[in-house]
Amino acid sequence: MTPSAEALVKQGLLFRPIEGINIERLVLIGFRGAGKSRMARQLESRIGWRAISTDAEIENRLRMTIREFVKDHGWPAFRELESRVIREVCERQQVIVDTGGGVVEREENMALLTRNAVVIWVDAPEAVLVERLREGNDRPLLTAQNWEADVRENYQRRLPLYRRYAHLYVNTARPETKELILNYVSTLGV
Repeated sequence: MTPSAEALVKQGLLFRPIEGINIERLVLIGFRGAGKSRMARQLESRIGWRAISTDAEIENRLRMTIREFVKDHGWPAFRELESRVIREVCERQQVIVDTGGGVVEREENMALLTRNAVVIWVDAPEAVLVERLREGNDRPLLTAQNWEADVRENYQRRLPLYRRYAHLYVNTARPETKELILNYVSTLGV
């Protein structure tokens, strides 16, 4: 069953109106490990638009992992490269953009990503993120010296930014919300 916008607002899944947007892209934001890549693939199969992972695009260009690049060049150099990739990706239409978790920390990235786009915040509870990232994680630490502190510190700092930019919200620890959003997006005429 496809939910109405009013039903999504009541459930806390629709933050900002989507009506009137000339939708050229769907943009997925959220913390690392929240499930953005999986959601992008699911949307790709539902609506037929190509999913693009900005992190995968960066790794393909670098021919190394983000972890290796950050170790050698630092986070500021990575964020500059990420912004270049965002500029290029935002020139494309009918794409699903799966972004890195920190993309929201640069206003210029979000100014590009939010133009003619529906932004979906893909999220999970902090404890779930810690568990997901603890298992086989190849991502570099951002600020703290251990995974749990790093996740908590950065997740809490980014929460207001995710909320600020999002139209829609998905909690991947609650599959029913994910299905509601997938169904809703399928009705947007994209």
